[in-house]
Amino acid sequence: MVVLYENLPNALPADDLEQEVEESEATIDGPDGNKIKLYIKRPRIADSRPPAQCDLCPRRRHDHATHSRKASPTLAQIHRTRRRRRHRRRLPQRWTSEGVHNEFPAGLKDCAAAVKYISAHRFDLGISTFILQGESGGANLFIATAMKGSHEGWIDDIAGVCALVPYIAVLEGYGWTKEKRAKELPSLVEDNGYFLHTNLMNAMAYYYQAVDEDLTNPLAWPYHAIFEDLKGLLPFVVSVDELDLLRDEGIAYLRKLLQADVRASGDMNLGILHGSAMFFRQAIPDMHWKAVRQIASFAKSLEREGNLKGLKIGSG
Repeated sequence: MVVLYENLPNALPADDLEQEVEESEATIDGPDGNKIKLYIKRPRIADSRPPAQCDLCPRRRHDHATHSRKASPTLAQIHRTRRRRRHRRRLPQRWTSEGVHNEFPAGLKDCAAAVKYISAHRFDLGISTFILQGESGGANLFIATAMKGSHEGWIDDIAGVCALVPYIAVLEGYGWTKEKRAKELPSLVEDNGYFLHTNLMNAMAYYYQAVDEDLTNPLAWPYHAIFEDLKGLLPFVVSVDELDLLRDEGIAYLRKLLQADVRASGDMNLGILHGSAMFFRQAIPDMHWKAVRQIASFAKSLEREGNLKGLKIGSG
């Protein structure tokens, strides 16, 4: 997918004015004797130690294009823009294969381990407000990470989740008849073939999780979460694209959050395909900036709430 990005015209006039980013790496122990690589990014500011942003490489096959920024000049520029526009930093999703087939729950376990590590070191990283943000399959993993944290009692390590165009309903959903798809998740029919196709999504999902008894496991496919899975979760933002095959599963998940009394909000980007704000930032720059501002404002709002409560999260 890096090749796709690099062959699209994605430069913007203001790119040359963006602040430089300082990058470093750290490797932590994974839950199964594996190693997890973190990519730590912070703005290059003289005589100061600004807050960091961390990307991780969980054991999961590549599933979406927003997770290979380190090797891509175009994606690095998008990364710089997002970093400068946010007051505090997030943990975005990053995917890697490691040359082996790592089925669910390997990637989820790695995400959970990375979240715990970053939370424990947030003072050293200069992080005050820690949100998770991912697109498509990255949104799947971070939604599931939040639910796992809730189940296991470490949900307070995270301030909130920003899920963009979440990919959370397969495989079981795409095995339905056309009539059932049209009734329960109409975008599976209405938007099938607009950039994404159900056959493609099924094929990619197979490599993540192909065990029949887990096809409705909410930690693999959060669309199937029920009230008990969601109650007590932290604040959420869910954003979907109108012409996206995955549109209605994101909407359905947002409604479930609200029914479980979770603080959540959502929006739909009209007239665009799956992930267009990232794929086509030059063609639709206003949509791109909207996505960047959405992430930034979500983090800032959670930080303000923490300050109002007298809590400076990560102060030591």
